[in-house]
Amino acid sequence: MLAETHALFDLAEGPLMRVKVFKVEPQQHLLVVTLHHIISDGASMGVLGREFAALYAAFQAGETLALPALTVQYADYAQWQRDWLAAGEMQRQLDYWRAQLGTEHPLLELATDHPRREGRATAKDAWTSPSIRRWRLACAAWPSAAS
Repeated sequence: MLAETHALFDLAEGPLMRVKVFKVEPQQHLLVVTLHHIISDGASMGVLGREFAALYAAFQAGETLALPALTVQYADYAQWQRDWLAAGEMQRQLDYWRAQLGTEHPLLELATDHPRREGRATAKDAWTSPSIRRWRLACAAWPSAAS
């Protein structure tokens, strides 16, 4: 399971979303959905979670569920945004932010909570962060209603 969550994504080749089911016990399985942040946002994650839950509930009840079509698809939003920017909004935004930020951008020396390592952070670093550890613990406790 950890190998799945640590596996890197190939942005050029994909896939950018992987779904796997792991057998935890004879009658207990864990669905692991791993996706690259480039293909999702907070609102989309909510939709995905609700749809997985609805489909699973229907499956458990022995029913077939036809999900309702979304009222707006991402392609619709992307087209609206392109049209909006092409109609002059992009230049307005650029002018505004150039005026706000000016031309001088000195390097900020910000205090950190701990010394940073050389090089880039890895997926393992993110997976073992305190907030992710709490999330993993909550996921492990959820099936038994523990807290």
